[in-house]
Amino acid sequence: MLPEDRFHFKPVLGIPGGVYLAFFYGLAILLVLFFILIKPGLSKPGTLVHFDSEPQGAAIRIDGAYQSSAPDTIFIPPGKHEVEMVLPGFAPYKTELETKGRVFASLFFPRRQSVNGKLEIQNAEGVFNLGAQDYAAWSFIGEATAAYQIPRSLSEAAYLSAGGSETLLAASARFASTRSGLRDLLRAKLLADNAGVSPSPLSLLRSGESILAYLSTAEGAASWLAAVLPPASAAPLTSSVWYAEKTASVTGQKLLPPAGRAITIKSVFFREIPPEGFFIADTPVSMALWEEFLGANPDWQPQETNNLIAKGLVDPGYLEEREYGPPETITGVSWYAAAAFCRWLNSATGRENVPAGFIFRLPTEAEWEYAAQVMQRENSDFWDWCEDPFAPLNLPAAVEAVHALGSPQRSLRGGSWINPPGSVNVNTRASLDPASCSPFVSFRPVLARPIPGAD
Repeated sequence: MLPEDRFHFKPVLGIPGGVYLAFFYGLAILLVLFFILIKPGLSKPGTLVHFDSEPQGAAIRIDGAYQSSAPDTIFIPPGKHEVEMVLPGFAPYKTELETKGRVFASLFFPRRQSVNGKLEIQNAEGVFNLGAQDYAAWSFIGEATAAYQIPRSLSEAAYLSAGGSETLLAASARFASTRSGLRDLLRAKLLADNAGVSPSPLSLLRSGESILAYLSTAEGAASWLAAVLPPASAAPLTSSVWYAEKTASVTGQKLLPPAGRAITIKSVFFREIPPEGFFIADTPVSMALWEEFLGANPDWQPQETNNLIAKGLVDPGYLEEREYGPPETITGVSWYAAAAFCRWLNSATGRENVPAGFIFRLPTEAEWEYAAQVMQRENSDFWDWCEDPFAPLNLPAAVEAVHALGSPQRSLRGGSWINPPGSVNVNTRASLDPASCSPFVSFRPVLARPIPGAD
């Protein structure tokens, strides 16, 4: 480099260029260090707190506000804070937490603390019931795919509750209509039989015996397994003698007694179905009787549709006029509306023709099917609402467990005039959301004993 190519900083106020240039470089480095090491701790002081709970999944509330669920790490400003972890069915875990800040290098080395809360179970049955209800709701989503996975709601509930109810497990089996659902059911059964912990060889043997006993006695279990299992696993099943015997017993013809006496209440002809001992309306509810119900119950008038929608009791199709189908029958009513009609019948009718201990309600699926066979009713003009919470599989379960578990949908039976001939018979099942109002759906009450555990 030639001398004339060199650049020299001129002195400023008598200070040589090299001196004040070093000063500015040093100042710049100090400012960078300040913004990296000091300012984050001054502008946003606090502590990273890692929360965990036993069992996991508890909601984390800090100073009364929901933040996340355990396990998780949350940044909390300095000060004293009230921490609460809550999980349905468990006693809340509460503690006081004091957090501080760190001024130096908090961006790279923040202050950290941890809170581990152990929650004591208070209502094991309630915990399992909530998990079973969630399991039932997920069953309507279908089989798991790469796009979404179905949570293990039932087995997690068995783990959290350190067991589980055998009657609720049997009711839950009615929702195991997919391979993922069947896996979760099996996992829940093993955990329930082993008090919520990993099964031992002995408990596995007991569980296997219990499962085989259920499959051997549950009507419809053979067809259920054949539909849910992968084809390679289902093939040996469907070729077995047990499968042939079980499916033959399901489809076999039954000799039924003829219909018994009849009574007329509120212009509705009720026919007795022996030996079950209930009465079922011969026809769906008429428009004339529905108008009488509306006159006594103004909250269900058509002009109240928006209010009923807001309450989740109907949808926009409530009482819409239809162009087709028998005009004398009421349609476009939700399950909730049909249930309200039955309650009105109980309060509006005299009791002289009503057997002691009987009430008006919607029929169960079993009652509807049995009555249709007794009355040799092949098809209907409309689908009929039934009392039951709908489950994809028609497997046996205790009535109280069925209603405790519930379902997002309610059962329908009968078919309608729009269904092609031969496509629907007395065994055909369907379902809708209980707020749905369809022009192809009506209802026919029964006069029967109350259902234990029903709403």
